[in-house]
Amino acid sequence: MNTNKKLTKTWGGLAAALALTPMLQAADLPTGRIEAFAGDKYTTLDTKVGGTLGKHFNYFGRNITTFDHNEKTSSPFSFIDLSVNVGKGFTLVNETQFIDSSQGTIVTPRLGFEYFGKLSPISTNLTLYTINTVNVPTHRDPLLNGENVTTLTWSPPLGKTGRYSGLLQVEAVTNIGEKGYNFASQNFRAGITTKRFEWGLGVNLGHAPDKKMSYTLGPFASIKF
Repeated sequence: MNTNKKLTKTWGGLAAALALTPMLQAADLPTGRIEAFAGDKYTTLDTKVGGTLGKHFNYFGRNITTFDHNEKTSSPFSFIDLSVNVGKGFTLVNETQFIDSSQGTIVTPRLGFEYFGKLSPISTNLTLYTINTVNVPTHRDPLLNGENVTTLTWSPPLGKTGRYSGLLQVEAVTNIGEKGYNFASQNFRAGITTKRFEWGLGVNLGHAPDKKMSYTLGPFASIKF
C-alpha cells in the first residue's frame, strides 16, 4: 500500500471516529437482563442488552441458547437491532439475525418497526412491546417471511413498600411465510420481580406445521443490570 492510500485510510478512520464521538458521549450505559429457565425438556439461557446512542438511536442485542436434555445438544439464536426513534413509542428497526443450522450460522437481515409503551387506559402497570419485521432474502435464506414478536407484561405492586411486584408476562413469536405460518411460540412467566431480580414459574409452548404442539415447564430466575 502506498503512502497516499495509507494517509487516506488513516484520515478516513479519524473522520469516522470524530463523527461517532458525540453519539458515544451521549450514549447511556447499557442495561440488560439474563434469564435462566430450567424446563423439564430443555434449559434456556436468555441474555438481553440494550441502550441508546444519542437522542434518536438505539441498540439492542439478544442471545437465546437452548440446551436439549435428551439430545445433549445446545443451539444458539442471536440478533442485533439498530433502531431510530420516530415518535410516540415507535422506532424503525434494522435487525440482523444469526440462526444456527446444521450447515453453519445463517445471517439474515430484516427491516421493520417496533413499539413500546404503557397501556395506561387499562393499567399503568401493563406494558406492551411489539416488533414486526420482514427478511431481506439472501442466497442462504431466500424465502420471504414476516415475523412478529409481542410481549405483554403486567407487574402490579405487592404491599406498600414498593420493593416487590407481581409478574405476569407472555411473549409470543409468529413467523409467516409465503405458504402460511412457519413456526410460532409462546413463553409464559408468572412470579415476583424486584429492582434487580425476577423469579417464578414458566411455560414455553412451540408450534410448527404438521407437528404436535411442544411444551416445557419449569422454574426461572433473572437478574437485571
